[in-house]
Amino acid sequence: MEEKALNYYLGKNESPKYNCAQSVLACFTDDIQLIEKFAEYGKGKAPENTCGAIYAAMQLCKDKKTIEDYFTNLAGSIKCQDIRASKKISCLDCVRLAARMSKESLRTQ
Repeated sequence: MEEKALNYYLGKNESPKYNCAQSVLACFTDDIQLIEKFAEYGKGKAPENTCGAIYAAMQLCKDKKTIEDYFTNLAGSIKCQDIRASKKISCLDCVRLAARMSKESLRTQ
């Protein structure tokens, strides 16, 4: 799942190139209209300036608190601008880890 999300984010292996939010979401749905709606959530434009990848994971999973806590502990925040400023993890890492967290969370639901 992580590799699939990264392929979407980077537009590799004949995958469409999506923003961070779309890349995570597209791993779990084929709903093109929903994926297109998430185009507005990239680059820190998700509600409350949340990282788009994290926002997508939080929309996919019931246990939003676990995802929020994981990224806050790892990167110091769930807000895109704060994560970028801290330089603790990259955008690629956010996409990869959000896809992993979503997969794990959905498996246990």
